[in-house]
Amino acid sequence: MCEICNNPNHHHSDPLPLNSAPALAPARDDSRRNFLKWIGAAALGLMLPGCTTETGPSGGRVLRRPPSAIRGGPLGNGLVAHVLSQGETVWRVSKMYDVPIEQIIQMNSISDVTNVPKGTTLILPETHPPMPSFTFDQVPLYRNNKWKYIIIHHTASDMGDMMSIDRFHKSRGYHSLGYHFLVGNGSKNNQRLGLIEPGPRWYNQEDGAHTKASNMNPVAIGCSIVGNYSQNYVYDNQLEALAFLVRKLRSAYNIPHNRVMPHGGVPGAVTECPGRLFPWGKFSQMIR
Repeated sequence: MCEICNNPNHHHSDPLPLNSAPALAPARDDSRRNFLKWIGAAALGLMLPGCTTETGPSGGRVLRRPPSAIRGGPLGNGLVAHVLSQGETVWRVSKMYDVPIEQIIQMNSISDVTNVPKGTTLILPETHPPMPSFTFDQVPLYRNNKWKYIIIHHTASDMGDMMSIDRFHKSRGYHSLGYHFLVGNGSKNNQRLGLIEPGPRWYNQEDGAHTKASNMNPVAIGCSIVGNYSQNYVYDNQLEALAFLVRKLRSAYNIPHNRVMPHGGVPGAVTECPGRLFPWGKFSQMIR
């Protein structure tokens, strides 16, 4: 029985201790924060009268320099503009810039954080250059020799994205999303089918919280596809995106083909994850 989703066919690892969470950025001075909020509101009123949308598309390296998904740029007075591209969410932008999501919501007068359309211009406090927004053909890579395996999972839920699953994992005692990567099924916020989303544990190069069996969490990259593949078949585009991701990770970290494993194939794991309908034979050929 899964302790997270109460699904008898799915098992998650025990939550990491809360004291293993990454160190938080130093708290900003309240007076400066209030000033930035005031300036943000003024910038919205002066620069974007009557409309906040327009038409248009840390320490890691990328396989290819990402396209200019981040538009706008510095505005002066300690502010920066960011235009949402396809598949981006406010939560994701908050991680890219290391700005609390609550601050972004307040500065931009967002009433529904789950329904901010592509092309929306967000005003943010300028902290540091943003981490790239990755799409199908970019995967963030870091120098690290700890990764020896790749474990494939499914979320065992019909719907979800990085924000909602991260929130759910936290509600079950994790300090953040247990997987390193998610591959979406297009079920949330008009998200593109097959969107690859790196999670906080990948950006921070932290141990996963996805495969307790055989002590895999410290050495295995956890890649999960959104969906329940004990009951449904995997979308072709989603499988192709997952295969692309795994090939890039295999190449970057010299992980042998036989060390890419389904969660249920890990010695000691008692689960059918990533689902009895997951086409492992086909997928295994796709990642060679």
